[in-house]
Amino acid sequence: MDESLLGKCGYYCGQCPSFLSGACAGCVKGNEAGACYSRDCALEKGILSCGHCRDFPCSRIQEDPKATLLNSLWLKWKAVQKDTQVPADRIDHFSVPPQTESLLRDFVEQSKSILRDDLVGVYLHGSAVMGCFNPEKSDVDLIVVVGRPLSDPVKRAYMDMVVRSSALGPAKGIEMSVVLKEVCRPFVYPTPYELHFSEAHLERCPKDPDRYIREMRGTDRDLAAHFTILTKRGRCLYGAPIREVFAEVPARDYMDSLWYDIEGAAEEITEYPMYLTLNLARVLAYQEEGLVLSKKEGGEWALRRLPAEFRPLIRSALREYTESADVVYEEGPAKRYAEFALNRIRQKNDPERGDKNGL
Repeated sequence: MDESLLGKCGYYCGQCPSFLSGACAGCVKGNEAGACYSRDCALEKGILSCGHCRDFPCSRIQEDPKATLLNSLWLKWKAVQKDTQVPADRIDHFSVPPQTESLLRDFVEQSKSILRDDLVGVYLHGSAVMGCFNPEKSDVDLIVVVGRPLSDPVKRAYMDMVVRSSALGPAKGIEMSVVLKEVCRPFVYPTPYELHFSEAHLERCPKDPDRYIREMRGTDRDLAAHFTILTKRGRCLYGAPIREVFAEVPARDYMDSLWYDIEGAAEEITEYPMYLTLNLARVLAYQEEGLVLSKKEGGEWALRRLPAEFRPLIRSALREYTESADVVYEEGPAKRYAEFALNRIRQKNDPERGDKNGL
């Protein structure tokens, strides 16, 4: 298969009547900005194709004369199914196990009960909305938005609920941040948060929960990456729509957030080989093609785009991530891959800096 013929509309140009007849020049080789709405929209959103969009199928691709589509009747039927069979407050359409569906429903209901009128919305991002959730490797990624600062007693009640819920979740539990609506639109970076929890804090929180909620506030550069996933591919579990609450994250802030996560990869990849192998891949995919990908999608992109010498490492990381396979990583290839990826990221940002430290 010729990868240059993979269209942003989701079709393979080599079998598309419009392309074969000459009516469409093709996304990668022919069409320029303004020629095809489907292409322009997918590139702007940083997604592989229309099918990866949370709004698919939108009314625009059915109505815009420059949108690429083959079967308008099917798209209209699909839109009806989305609107009538999967209401916005339903959670069971995500690619997660039944116990995780139940966890999310309960989390939403308890959030409504504890936060009451202060709750703006509960939003899901990460692997659960990107089609690669693995209960043995994934956590449940949530952003909770509130309208005003929370009192310590409310924080304590909410954190107790989160800890209980995390214990009922997948192996890595829940990762959750509570943020004020005012830092989401316009976007503030580094992003302040009111409360944060992940399994990494599980031991610290129960020992002295009152101290934990007093100290667990500040700014978090990772939230720029979380918000980007949310605006591109996230889901609203409850409350105000994503587009009303979250502004687009500037590319420079998103890239800084990604760099913050992987800048120590050359030294850390032997300790976290699967995580960093796939994360480096998706950072490269964003930097080079503007794609906002999951770890799985990043690994698949890297298999197609990066030198062949790194394919065994990337395949191993994908097997561990998607199949929970027991994988033994070789230190040498892993370090070479990390150094290659970091250097390529630095060069893309500043060709003169090359292998120097920093982005």
